[in-house]
Amino acid sequence: MPNNNFIKDFFSFSKRERNGIYILIGLIILAHASSYLWQYLVKPKSYSYEVFNQEIEAFEQSQKTIVTKDTFKKALPAKKQANATPKKKLIISLNTADTNGLKEIKGIGPVYASRIVKYRALLGGYSRKNQLLEVYGIDTALYEKIKNHVSIDTADIKHLDLNKSDFKTLLRHPYLSMNQVKSITSRRDSAKFSNLEELKKVQYITDRDYARLQPYLYTTGIK
Repeated sequence: MPNNNFIKDFFSFSKRERNGIYILIGLIILAHASSYLWQYLVKPKSYSYEVFNQEIEAFEQSQKTIVTKDTFKKALPAKKQANATPKKKLIISLNTADTNGLKEIKGIGPVYASRIVKYRALLGGYSRKNQLLEVYGIDTALYEKIKNHVSIDTADIKHLDLNKSDFKTLLRHPYLSMNQVKSITSRRDSAKFSNLEELKKVQYITDRDYARLQPYLYTTGIK
């Protein structure tokens, strides 16, 4: 049998230890009791959602507002309003613009601008927009991109006198070949051209050639 004195010594406490145990038990009881008392002594705070609901209703009503052109402009920042204004379409005069003017067209850089001006000088001016396709390097894709940004005034075209222009001047024109110029000068040595229609009778001049040359030639006194 176990020694009773051992058990007695194990479960015996000094007065100070007993007081500590009593205090600890009291604190445990007090902690449990306070959780129950808190429900009765402290009333839970009530919240009103009326103001919040009013704000939600106001927001929903604002989303139903019909957006007009004026209200849209007012809602835009000043910078975006300026961008919202349609820009005026860029139109460049093909027969009078210099290289700087031509470079304003998107897709036309300094090289193309220079070629357009040089070819214009050879022609005497552009009579049709699609003559841009005759400029070296300008393909159909680029032409379609720029054609609506150029204009042509045929009054700016420089004409050649069919009866008075010398051999070199006529040969310099892109639409005249060596054989054609020889035929023209040979024909006018015997008889001057009285009208442009007579050009059709000159050797090597086809109807297509005549149609292309017509805007650039005239006979003395008759344009």
